[in-house]
Amino acid sequence: MLCDHSQLRGNWQGISTSRGGQYFDHLAALGVQYYAWVYAPGYTDRLAMERSLFLTQRPMAALFDDVASAYDWLQRCPRQPPVGTFSR
Repeated sequence: MLCDHSQLRGNWQGISTSRGGQYFDHLAALGVQYYAWVYAPGYTDRLAMERSLFLTQRPMAALFDDVASAYDWLQRCPRQPPVGTFSR
């Protein structure tokens, strides 16, 4: 799954880590294996994104500065991800 926040404006860092964890648990239950998340432009939003993914075990998630890199990563992902992997 590719989630592009590169055009997001405003401050959304108020989302709690627990709510973010529930979101990723739900995605994993739906069968999402890989989650490529493109950073929002604001620095505080980047920190909130990293905090949301820090404890995420499934789906395998990675953060990117641009859509092209995120897409390339998704194309190279194997069918079965290792459990508990987070990359930046």
